[in-house]
Amino acid sequence: MLDSPILLATAGLACLNLGTAVAAQTASGAPPSVGASVLHTSSASGAQDPEALKRELEDMRRRMEGLEKRLRDIERSPEGKPPETASVQTPSTATPPTLGEAQPAGASESRSMAAGVPAIVDAEPGLQLGHDDGPHVRVGANFDLLGAYRNFGFRGEQRQLIAREVELAAEAQVTPWLYGSIFLTRPDGGVVTLEEATATARLPGDFRLRAGFYRVEFGWLNTIHEPERPQVSLPLPITEFFGDQQLREGAVTIGKRFQLAPGHRLAFSGSIWNGDNEVVFSGRNNRTKPVAGKVEYGFQTAHFGLQTGLSAYTGKSDKLGRLSSSGAAAHFNLFIDPTFNGGYDYPSRFSLFSELLFSSRQSNPFADNITGENYRQTNKAIGGWMLADYQFFPSHHLAVGLEYTQGALDRSKTAKAYSTNYSWYFTPHSRIQLQGRYIDRDPDESGLKLRGFEALLQWNIVLGPHNERSFLPVLAYREEIH
Repeated sequence: MLDSPILLATAGLACLNLGTAVAAQTASGAPPSVGASVLHTSSASGAQDPEALKRELEDMRRRMEGLEKRLRDIERSPEGKPPETASVQTPSTATPPTLGEAQPAGASESRSMAAGVPAIVDAEPGLQLGHDDGPHVRVGANFDLLGAYRNFGFRGEQRQLIAREVELAAEAQVTPWLYGSIFLTRPDGGVVTLEEATATARLPGDFRLRAGFYRVEFGWLNTIHEPERPQVSLPLPITEFFGDQQLREGAVTIGKRFQLAPGHRLAFSGSIWNGDNEVVFSGRNNRTKPVAGKVEYGFQTAHFGLQTGLSAYTGKSDKLGRLSSSGAAAHFNLFIDPTFNGGYDYPSRFSLFSELLFSSRQSNPFADNITGENYRQTNKAIGGWMLADYQFFPSHHLAVGLEYTQGALDRSKTAKAYSTNYSWYFTPHSRIQLQGRYIDRDPDESGLKLRGFEALLQWNIVLGPHNERSFLPVLAYREEIH
């Protein structure tokens, strides 16, 4: 009777069911009388036709697979607890994280997949150093060695090897709602100066407040610390409109970030600056203080990322506050496979960075000696840059860039540049980068045209923190690099 393979399998499963039932009732204190019913079920099954036995065998097989899966889940869960008995918080009841506390890996992805939408990489603002209280301090350093070769025709060849920057940095999570950072730097041939010093606080209503001396919230590249820039040199419109120091100001900024939907973020901020930049304003002797605003949107999934925003400022370019100086910026960044090399400064497989800049500057070129009337002249200029970066192998990047600008004081004077870059990140934040760049600039005041080529080799070593944390990050990867 037991020669049939179907009957043999049925009998084996029946015995297994009997043993499971007896063990369960023994553990609960009940007599194992249920075994008779199991045997009765098996006997009844044996009297059925072969098709019915096949169906029952398939049902039992599915039950066994389900039990095996449940056992694996229990073994993998913390302390051997079944997943369904673990404490689960829904988005409406979950305790909000402390300032900048990162979510557990995969938490947001699990929620988004459960809702039937693409997996989302999401985290809270990067102001928490991994502790619930404070203070907790981290100290770091940055060493930036630059080698340069330039050939601009009539100016001849130029070779240079300098320590472009030596920097000491410290950051501290003073309390769960207060974070601070300070950076001391010594440029090549210069003295030690304060590069940045900030305090960032979380306010009621989830607002953020930042005060100190820092790279203000304007555009995109202005907020990126030098060792973190995707290219070795500053683009032409940046140096033309703002100078080599960019917009680094004594300022107070307040802002708020909104989570629109899974993966979608929108941030607003407004600030008052001290007017320290002597290229754009008149330095610290300015009687009036510039004001600025910024709005930024970000979207990121496991396969795609987008970051775009608008910024604007207005102030005075003379000490008496009679001449206006205004500017605006629009940035657009695109990322393909943004977690390809997670943890690095630029982890995406492909990145496109771009920025369009506008400058309006009033000047007082001459005065009427008879009437004493000062005549004002307004120059409106535009500029932009773009860089396409492809990470062809983890930590190895190739990029090409374009730059264009009009003169900040004379828009008829233009300049353009083309560049190509290779970068190798030998640690998440340290790199060796080679850049070739061709520059074509209109004649300057002396009437000489600047046209030629430069090759730059940068060796950058970063130990510990090297950048103040993003004020209102709209992309998750910007929070993970620290």
